[in-house]
Amino acid sequence: LARKLREALKRGGCVLIPAFAVGRTQMILFYLRRLFQTGRMEPCKVFVDSPMAIAAPRLYKDYLKGKYNGFQPEGNLFDFPGLHYISEQNQSIGLNDISSGAIIISASGMATGGRILHHLANRLPRKEDTVLFIGFQVEGSRGRDLLDGKPEIKIFGEYFPVYCHVDQVEGFSAHADRDELHKWLRGFTSSPKMTFVVHGEIAAAVAMQDFIRHELGWNAMIPEYLESYKVFTGI
Repeated sequence: LARKLREALKRGGCVLIPAFAVGRTQMILFYLRRLFQTGRMEPCKVFVDSPMAIAAPRLYKDYLKGKYNGFQPEGNLFDFPGLHYISEQNQSIGLNDISSGAIIISASGMATGGRILHHLANRLPRKEDTVLFIGFQVEGSRGRDLLDGKPEIKIFGEYFPVYCHVDQVEGFSAHADRDELHKWLRGFTSSPKMTFVVHGEIAAAVAMQDFIRHELGWNAMIPEYLESYKVFTGI
């Protein structure tokens, strides 16, 4: 993360990070704070432009005031000099005027809606700017289209050329990976009557279904769209 941010800012533009408002944004702020404090990155202005992302840190702060078994964090987990929370719409639009030296974090994480859209419309045509994705981009999303190298992206009914640099940092996913899921499944003492694989792209889903069937010997299936089943718990 530090290396890619340094490279992006060195180009002379801004870095736009699409991030989920709850969880992912706070994780990025936590690591930015650490990078700035340890000197791995020169401090810069960071703007969080998402009303929900602004509200979430207050909950973290409230519940870290000794409410959980007396745990006391060292200072605020997310705040650092140069961090600005953008709440008003006119302030959000005003970020378009910043041409260099700033990191803008906005939702949604896959660029499917929210304030990130007007930031993309403004930043995509700028060669000096960078769009940095933190996490998986599902097939069919604008985020995936950008990572796949599409030359233009449709936003607000208009096509915008992609001249900016597009990059991704992996390893920030909140989901368990394949090996973690395998380990979790192997921990069951008895097999369920049926295991439904309902998440992930088709190739990954098929691979998980095959593992469950052949390695564990369980019943497993991938439901079709709008297919439904009655589940009886026996209670």
